[in-house]
Amino acid sequence: MVLLDPSAPDPARSRPPSTNSPAVDAFISYSHASDREFAPAIHRALERIGKPWYRRRARTIYLDATGLEVTDKLWGTISGVLARARFLVLLCSPGAAKSDYVDQEIRFWLEHHGSETVLVVLTDGTWVWDDETGRLDVEKSTSVPPALSDAFTEPPRYLDLTWARDDTTATLRNAAFRNDIAALAAPISGRSKAEIEGDDLREHRRTVRTARAAAVTLAILLVCALIAALFATINATEAARQRDVATSRLLSMQSSTRADRDPQLATLLALAASEVSPTPEATGAMLTMAEQDSSVVGYLPGHRAQVEAAAISPDGRTFLTAGPADPVRLWDADSREVRAELPANVVAAAEFSPDGRSVAVSDGGGVTVWDVDARIVRSRIDVNASSLAFSADGMRLLLGSFRGEVVVVDAASGAEVRRLPGLTAPTSGAGFSPDGRFVSAGDWSGTLLLWDLASGAEITRTRDYPVRTKGDAAFGPDNRTFAASRNRGDVLLLDLATLTWQQVFAHEQTVTNVVYLDADTLVTAARDGSVGRWSIPTSNSWEEYVEGPVSPVAGVAIGPDGRTVLAGDFTGNAVVWRMGQTWARPRGTPAPTGPGAVDPATGRSAITSADGTTVEVVDAGRSFRVPLPGRASSVSLRSEQLAIGFDDGSVAIFSSTNGVPLRAFRMPQPRPVDAVDLSPDGRLLAAGDRAGDVAVWSAADGTQYAQLPTPNPSDTPVDIYTQVAFSPDGRTLAHSSLGGGLRLWDVPSRTAGATLEGPSPIGTSSLAFGPGGRLAQGGMDGKIVLWDPARPEAPTGVLTGQRYAVTGMSFGADDRLAAGSDQGGGVTIWNVRTGTRDAVLRPDTGYTEPFFLDGSTLLITDRTGGQTYDLTPDALRARLCAIAGGDLSPDEWSSYVEGREQSPVCEQVPR
Repeated sequence: MVLLDPSAPDPARSRPPSTNSPAVDAFISYSHASDREFAPAIHRALERIGKPWYRRRARTIYLDATGLEVTDKLWGTISGVLARARFLVLLCSPGAAKSDYVDQEIRFWLEHHGSETVLVVLTDGTWVWDDETGRLDVEKSTSVPPALSDAFTEPPRYLDLTWARDDTTATLRNAAFRNDIAALAAPISGRSKAEIEGDDLREHRRTVRTARAAAVTLAILLVCALIAALFATINATEAARQRDVATSRLLSMQSSTRADRDPQLATLLALAASEVSPTPEATGAMLTMAEQDSSVVGYLPGHRAQVEAAAISPDGRTFLTAGPADPVRLWDADSREVRAELPANVVAAAEFSPDGRSVAVSDGGGVTVWDVDARIVRSRIDVNASSLAFSADGMRLLLGSFRGEVVVVDAASGAEVRRLPGLTAPTSGAGFSPDGRFVSAGDWSGTLLLWDLASGAEITRTRDYPVRTKGDAAFGPDNRTFAASRNRGDVLLLDLATLTWQQVFAHEQTVTNVVYLDADTLVTAARDGSVGRWSIPTSNSWEEYVEGPVSPVAGVAIGPDGRTVLAGDFTGNAVVWRMGQTWARPRGTPAPTGPGAVDPATGRSAITSADGTTVEVVDAGRSFRVPLPGRASSVSLRSEQLAIGFDDGSVAIFSSTNGVPLRAFRMPQPRPVDAVDLSPDGRLLAAGDRAGDVAVWSAADGTQYAQLPTPNPSDTPVDIYTQVAFSPDGRTLAHSSLGGGLRLWDVPSRTAGATLEGPSPIGTSSLAFGPGGRLAQGGMDGKIVLWDPARPEAPTGVLTGQRYAVTGMSFGADDRLAAGSDQGGGVTIWNVRTGTRDAVLRPDTGYTEPFFLDGSTLLITDRTGGQTYDLTPDALRARLCAIAGGDLSPDEWSSYVEGREQSPVCEQVPR
C-alpha cells in the first residue's frame, strides 16, 4: 500500500488551478457517527496550514456539517458543491464504509471527476490492497466504502491518520500532525509538501515577530509613561499609578474583545481592570458587562470543552452540566456550588427523573441511572443513546441511539420492554405522553415518529424534523397536543385527537428545547441562544422573546418556572439566566410611558402614560398620579412646578407636590407642543411647537415675556419639530427646529444671539444643557454635537454611536456622564470627559428617554415603565461579582496582568 507523499506531486492531480477553476478546492466526505469530532479538526488544519496572515483561509475546504446550508433539498446542495470541487478528501473508517451518505457522495464523484482526484485519509479500521486481483480487498478491509471497491486499478495513495483520531494534541502545533496535513494539502494546492510547510513556518515566524513587536511597542509606551510620570512628579508612586492605569485600560480593552466569545472571562477582566485602577475605561467595561449580563443569574465555571448536556431538576433546585471532556456535575441552584460529580465519558444526553431522585446519563458506552443523593448506580443499560426520557411515573426510560434504535426499558432493571422501528440515524426528541400511551423520537434524517406504546404501532410521522442537528419534542400535560422542532427554526404542533399538524413560525435557528408550562403555553429555546414563550391558542405571536447571553448553544435546559434557563456553549461557558430579569430597579408604575422629565435639583421625576392622559410624579419613594386635560406631548419639572405641553397647542403648569393645576397658556397655533422647559429658578417657561413658534412666559402670572421668530418660516403647513432648553444659569435659551439651525437667545436682554452650525445637517431632534453649561444637540442622523455657548464658532466634540434619530439626552450631575436615547430604543452612555462610549442599555424596546437623577443614577423610561440604573463603580462591581462564578485563576492573572501580584477581584474561590 502506498502512503500519500506529495513531495513530487502528480501533475494530473496537483496542477495549479486555472482562472476558471471552481470556488471549492476540496470536499470532505466522512461518517458523522465515526468522525464527528475528528473531521472538523482536519477541516480547520487544511484551511489554516500555510495561511497568510491577511487571509481568512489558505484554501476553501467544504465540510458538510459546517459548510452547507441544511435545506429540504439537501442532496441538491451537496451535489452542487461536489460538482464545483477539485478534490474529494475521503475520511475512511468502518462508519464511513457503512454510511449510505458517504457512498452516494463517492459514486457522484467518480462519475463526474474520476478516481485520480480522490485523496484517501484512513481515520480508523483497515485498508488492504490485494496484489493478485489488483483491487482493494473488501474482505480484509473494514474501512472501504462499497463505491471504492473497483475504483482503483493500482494501489492508491492514502494518508494514515489513525494515530491522531483520538489524540487531543492533533493540531497544527503537533509536528507529526502538521507534517501529515501538509502532505494532504500539497496536491490540493498544487505545491510540494516542503513548500507548504515552509509557508506555514514563515507565517508562524511572522506572527511571532508581530507579537514581539506589539509587546515591544507596549513596553516602550509603558516606559514612556513611567518616565513622564517620574519627570512630572519625581515620585515612584506616581509611576506605579501610571502603570496601573495602563494595565487597567488594557484589561478593559481585553474584556471588550472577549465579551461575545467568553462572557464570564470578560466579566472577570472588567472586574480586574477596576481592581487594578478605577479608570473610566474600567467603569465602562463593567457597565458593558453589566448590561450584557443583565439577565444572568450566574456562571457555572470549570468546563474544559463544550457543555453538551444541560438539565434542571423538576423542583428547580439542582442544575446538571456535562460534556465530552468533563464529568457530570450536579450544582446547587442557589449557591451555584458543585454538590457532586458523577464519572462519565463523552456525555451526549442527561435527564432527571420526574421526582428528581434519579438522573439518567448517556456517556458513549451506555446509559447509567444514578441515585442523585446517594451517588450510586441504580441500573446500567447497554444502549449508546443520543436522546433519552423518563416516563411520567419514572418507571420507564425511552432511549434513542446514535444508530436510530428506539427502545423502551425498565428504569430500575434496564430490561427491554419494547423496541420501536422506523428511525435510522442519531436520534433526539425522545419523550413519553403524560398518560403513557404514546412515545416520540426523531432522527437526523428529518423524520419524527409517534408510536402507540402498548402495540408498538406507528401513529403518525413527519419529515419536517430538523436534519443533521438536534431537535426536541414534548407532549402537552393534558395529552391533547404535541409540539416538536421543525427544520429552519419553526415549531410543529400536532392535535393528538385529529392527528393534524400545524406549522408555527418561531426562532431564526433550530429549536433545541420544547417545554410545556401548561396545556396552552409553550417555552422554546433555539441554537442561537434565544428563548421564547407563546400561547398555543394564539401561536402567531410571542408573549415574550429574549436573546440569551451566550450563542450558539450546545446544551440548553428550561426550568420548571419557564423562566430559568441553563445554557452551555461550545467553548465551555455554562450560564444560568432568567427571562425578563434586568439589573435595573423599577421606578413608578410598570406600564408603557410617554414623555417625562426630572428635576436636576431634587431628583423628582414626572413621567406621562403612553396615551398621554396621566402623569405620575415620583419623589423619595412617594408617588401620585395626576389626570391631564389633554394628550401630553412634552414635560418639564423644576422648582416644585410641573409644566406640560399638549397636542392641541396648550401648555399648563401643575404643582409637582400635589398635582394641583396652577396656570394655563396657549401657543399661537393649535399645533402639538414639542418641547417645554422651565428656567432653573422657575420664573420663566419656554415652549416650542410644531409650527416652529417659540414662546416665553412668566411662570408666575402667565404674561408673555417674548415671542421668538420662527427658525424656518414657510407658508406651507409642514411640521417643524421645535426644541427649547434653558442654560443652567438661566441666562441663555437655546432653540432649534428640525429644518432650521440651532440658535442662542439672551434671556435678560431679550435679544438674539449666535447661530450654531454643526455637523448634524439633517436637523435637530433634541436639546439639553449639562450642569457646567455644555450644550448637547441631538440630530436626526444619530449624532450628538457638543457646544460651548461662550465659544459658538465650532463644536467642542461629537458623540457618535446612536443608530437612529436622538430622542432624548441627559447629563449626570457631575458633568462626567451623558446618556442619549434614539428612535430604535437604545440608550447610549458616554464618558463626556474622554469622549468614549461606555455601553448601550436596553436596546430595541421602543420609545425611550434617559434622565440622570444625580451623577450616576440613570432613569430610563420605555414601554415597560421606569427603570433606574446605579452606574457607580461599587454598584457595578457588586452586580458582576454576584454572577461571576469565581475569580481569575493564577494562570489567567499572570497572562493578562503582568508584573503585579494577584489580588482578588471578588471575595470568592478561584475558578
